[in-house]
Amino acid sequence: MRLAVFADIHANSEALSTCLAYADHVGADGYVFLGDHITDCPYPQRTLRLMRDAAQRKPSWMLRGNREDVLIRHHEHPQEDWKPSSATGSLLYTYENLSAEDIQYLKRMPIASAIDLPGCPPLSIAHATPVSNTALVYPGSEALDAVLRTCPHPAMLSGHSHFQFRYESEGKQFVNPGSVGMPFYGQPMAQFALVSCQGRRWTVRMINVDYDKESQIRQFEESGLIETARIWALATIKTIRSGGRWAIECRQLAARRSPNGEYSERAWEEAARELGIIDQDGQLIP
Repeated sequence: MRLAVFADIHANSEALSTCLAYADHVGADGYVFLGDHITDCPYPQRTLRLMRDAAQRKPSWMLRGNREDVLIRHHEHPQEDWKPSSATGSLLYTYENLSAEDIQYLKRMPIASAIDLPGCPPLSIAHATPVSNTALVYPGSEALDAVLRTCPHPAMLSGHSHFQFRYESEGKQFVNPGSVGMPFYGQPMAQFALVSCQGRRWTVRMINVDYDKESQIRQFEESGLIETARIWALATIKTIRSGGRWAIECRQLAARRSPNGEYSERAWEEAARELGIIDQDGQLIP
């Protein structure tokens, strides 16, 4: 049994399509989707369609991530401050491109679950940890050791950090497949993992594949997402091209420039220039 494990797609449908094709080519028997399927890139419905099609082809396990939680909360309790802007425009765009059926589809997904296949050791799966959709855990940290101490199974699959790694502690292993659509830390290729059942143990192969980034970036221009999400969209494009936490770092710097918590567009623009995301004319720096 070989499973292809995908996390943090962030609506990068070009990256996901390439990863699915690779997984099928090497004979994956099923798919695991660990959450943060959408937001940040254009046309979220394309990513959801790819996921639904995949689930019709092969056994699939799907979790929701913290980004799905944000969209579901907005659907149930609309946020009046969501508007075209660098701060909330990307979320607004994504929400406006989802149907009520899409929201219910995401809502039915748990934040954690388990995979128990005949002849294979059971797997715990979570977007971040079994009890939190936002906790960040890294190899060698006490936080991750604590997660593994309480894990009821010999292995866990988890995403959220956009950091691809395998770690062993407490006699158990933890696998983060990295990010399909938005890898950080200078890694611009699409990331996922193949986990294979070998007797009583899961073996792991980390995959990094190139894809048509410029096709994905053209979708930002044709969809209107740049106009709606502004600096956030430009920072996301820079992440797709080069890797890096550009949008997150820009938001953090803009927050320091906006002590009143309003995240003004001027603060976003100043932060983006300081980080080298845009030039003095407001144009994206390649």
